Amino acid sequence: MPISREELEEAAARTVATLLAADYELHDTGGRSSAYDYMILRDDHRAALEVTQATDLATERFYGAIGRYGESFDAQGLQHHWMVAVDAPPSDFRARDLKRLQQDLLATICVLEAEGRTGFDCHRPAEAEREVCATYDFVKFGNTVDLDGPPEVRLNHVPVVSFDAGDLVEVAEARARLDDNRRKLAKSGLGERHLFVWVNVWELGAAAAFAVGAPPPRAPDLPEEVTDLWVGRLVDEGVQAWHSAGGTWAYHEVHTEKRS
Repeated sequence: MPISREELEEAAARTVATLLAADYELHDTGGRSSAYDYMILRDDHRAALEVTQATDLATERFYGAIGRYGESFDAQGLQHHWMVAVDAPPSDFRARDLKRLQQDLLATICVLEAEGRTGFDCHRPAEAEREVCATYDFVKFGNTVDLDGPPEVRLNHVPVVSFDAGDLVEVAEARARLDDNRRKLAKSGLGERHLFVWVNVWELGAAAAFAVGAPPPRAPDLPEEVTDLWVGRLVDEGVQAWHSAGGTWAYHEVHTEKRS
């Protein structure tokens, strides 16, 4: 379920606003590094919302190296959309390396489609993908996906870390204590300051933490800069979320149109 950072931030704002019967507007327009992401508007009341993700270090490296330059690219000549799963690339991965990777992947996938294939696995590479798998050892596998629009190839990192209901509080607290998140919310000057933490949708273990009737085992210990903590997970039907204002957790679901 690929989704960009901007889409995740907007989905978090939409979720919070829906559950609070409020509206929302973008606050971080790119001009200020200290700006929180969204403002939640309810009558004459305003609240700040900062959005972050709980990921493993490999995921952070992936988005740091590849996310800056674009995770997907147009694939002229292809018949299908392709999703290519990767581990975190080397720490010195740069834009020029991404361009070369894109060119090599496109050439390889063109051959695969000409052979009538819909996927590849670098753990068991066939001749067509052997070179690209050997050159980029962080590329793991790829397959066609059913999406609308012109064909493109999207790079997607699939982390191995998982969460359960017991881990969820510690994971969320760790993000709440990060200096960057605290600074942005504190500088808002608003009395209500929300932090929304996304849990990766690929982590199968996260499902247990979002089971109705199985709340996190304790209330979060929040820094003073954070008044409300949200932990969310994307599912086909929309968003599942736990919310705490420093006390008991409440479970919510916001349904949207099913994503393809």
